[in-house]
Amino acid sequence: MHQEKEIERQDAIRLHVQQHSQHADLHYEELQGQQLIRIQRTGQEELEKREDELANQAHRAANHHQAQSLYTAILYATWM
Repeated sequence: MHQEKEIERQDAIRLHVQQHSQHADLHYEELQGQQLIRIQRTGQEELEKREDELANQAHRAANHHQAQSLYTAILYATWM
């Protein structure tokens, strides 16, 4: 009888440890998922920021080119 109780106690301990381990694994996976989402979000924000910077650079370059073309046309017109 005592041996049966000891076996039941050990089984209960084993089950408790197994459940605790599974819970810890799930918690770890959840944290990993949250971290991955944060990394993806940060990467997306950086990408959008870089796209905005490149669009601004392209706009400034186009304006500069237009200004140069206008200046050249004015110089050409005044030399005629």
